[in-house]
Formats: sequence, structure tokens, C-alpha cells
Amino acid sequence: MRPARISRPVNAAISARKPTSTTIAASQPIETESVPASRPAIHTTTGELYLTAGSHVYLDNDRDLASLSLYATGSSAATYQILSNELLFDVAHNGSRLQVNEVRDNTGLNLMLSSNVGQDIGVIDNTQSGTVRLSSNNSILGSADDSQRVTAAQVWLTTQGSGAIGAVGREINLSAPLVNIQNAGDVYIDSDRHIDALTLYSTGNGARSYGITSPTRDGGNIVFQAADGGSGSSAGLVLTKVEDSGGLNLSVTSDRSITVGAVNVGYDNVVLNSRGGSLLGDGDANTKIDAASLTLTAANAIGAAGAGNAIDFQIAALLKILHSGLRAFAKHAVRRSAQVAQGDQFALKRLDCSTFVANFQHSDGRGWRRSR
Repeated sequence: MRPARISRPVNAAISARKPTSTTIAASQPIETESVPASRPAIHTTTGELYLTAGSHVYLDNDRDLASLSLYATGSSAATYQILSNELLFDVAHNGSRLQVNEVRDNTGLNLMLSSNVGQDIGVIDNTQSGTVRLSSNNSILGSADDSQRVTAAQVWLTTQGSGAIGAVGREINLSAPLVNIQNAGDVYIDSDRHIDALTLYSTGNGARSYGITSPTRDGGNIVFQAADGGSGSSAGLVLTKVEDSGGLNLSVTSDRSITVGAVNVGYDNVVLNSRGGSLLGDGDANTKIDAASLTLTAANAIGAAGAGNAIDFQIAALLKILHSGLRAFAKHAVRRSAQVAQGDQFALKRLDCSTFVANFQHSDGRGWRRSR
């Protein structure tokens, strides 16, 4: 005899956020009719499912899911059996890490997987219309088999503490054009699809290394050379060389200083933000930032006096400076609220801040006047 369906399991809270979404939080197993009659069951009909569980999850959903979120809070081994139309969900907790073996959804899925333990990522294929968010209080590691990839329109990867995102030989293998990273440790990413936009937020003050690879639009490979020596280094996050002249929208934020070397993103945009330090030149007058537009933000100084210590750049459109909460645009852009056309010359609006040193060169090679 099949057990009776139970709409509210023991030690669980269920709330309907709207007619097409369901939120379930439980400290005890969330289970379905496939388990013994002595245990409660969960059977749902929803398009959006949000689960928080410290132990097993057994759930059967009767609709195609648009969104699925699982926050695995436990530290012990657990099974996650989630059935839904078009969904293959092979994820388990082995007692030490979350094993994301295979997740597929043929119609596209907004997938969120969060855990207190580390994650080992195999295949996630949500098609190019879905999104993936992975978050861990430990590390997130990819497969040594680079055919096992995360396929989505956009990917977010977040670690806390000192957790790494990928490792040498265990890179996070992606097939995604939009990549967002918040890291407290090393970052190793391998995308077989061109990364159109890369957002990096480096938190904390621990030492870390970076290895990000992606094909360029012309058949080459992106160059991303960066490292952070940690609290023992005043240089902070050092962007030695970032190059994708075919186009890359690049945004880099750090809790510490950022030292800028050679950055070339073609006719796309660069945003650099030092939340707790300065934006520094690398001491080499030959390195510069090439971009269509450039936004610089620092809690302290932007550039420094001395040969090679300025922030050197060549831009084709708009320069924006934010310093200690004060905004300054190029005078021309402020007056007309428009991007600076190629060939225009103007003086940079004076900044009310302790230090601002930069060298300007227009994209057509003519010099811009500099004021401080």
C-alpha cells in the first residue's frame, strides 16, 4: 500500500512564495513516497523550488522547473533525490564534500547549489539559456576530465574563507560567455567558449594565484596573468597582463590594492575597484590599459608619482574616475552627458583627493592635456 501524501513533513516548514514557487526548509530528511510509510513524504507541483536541508532530500515534482535551489547545510553524508520533468539530478553528500556528478535540464534551468562543505563539479548542462550559481564555504573544484563542463548562459562561482575556485589539474571547466567570480583563494578556470564578460571580486587578504583560459574570437587564447601575494605584499592583486584584443568586458574588484600592468580588451570596457587600498601602476611606463571606456575607483590613491607609477591608458570613449566616493568625469563628458568622441581633446576635471596621477593618450595617438 502506498503511504499517504503529507503536505507538511515533521520538522519542516513549507511556504508558497507565489503560485509557481515552493520553499522547503528542514533540519530532518525531506522525503517522498518512494521511502517507507513510516516516514513523511514530499510531492510538489511547482515551477520554482527552493530547498534548505541538513540531511537527505527525496522530492518528486510534477512540473518542469525553471529554477532549482539547494542549500545543503549538513556535514554528514546525504542523498538528494530530486525528480522533475526534463531534469536529471545526480548530486550527493559523501560526508566531506558535495559531489555534483551530473545535472542536466533540456529546457534550461536556473540552478543554485550552496553548501557549507566543498564541492566537486562534474557535468552541469542547463543549455545556453540557463544559469548556474555555485557557492561554498570551502573550495569548489572541477573534474580532471575536461569534457565534464558547466554549460550555461551565465555562471557565478563564490567561495568564502580561503576556499579555492579550481586548482591546477582540477580547473572549473566552463562553457559560458558570462563569468562572475568571488574568490577568497586560488582561481583556475578553463572555458571552451569565449568569455564575453568577466567579473572578478577578490575578497580577504590571503595569497592566491590565477589561471583563466578562454578562446578568443580570432581563434587564439585569452591571456590572464595575475597573482596576489597576500597580506605580506603591498602590491595587492597584481594584474600583470590581461589580453583579449577581440573584446572582453573586464571588471576587477579587490578588498586590497590593485597593481595594474598591461590590460588590452579591445573595444570593450574595464572597471577597476580597490575597496580597501589603492590603484597602482606597475613601475613600467610601457604598460597601459587599452579599452573603449575605463572606470577607476579606489579608497586611497589612484596612481603615484614617478616614472611608470602612473596608471597609463589609451581609451576610445569615456573615462570615469571615482575616488573616495567623489566622482569626476572628463569635462567634455560632464557638459554633454555623452561619451567622448574620437578626436576630441579636453582637460580632465580636477579631483579633490590626495593623489591622482595618470597619463592620457587618445586612441588616435594625440595627447590629452592632464590636470591635477
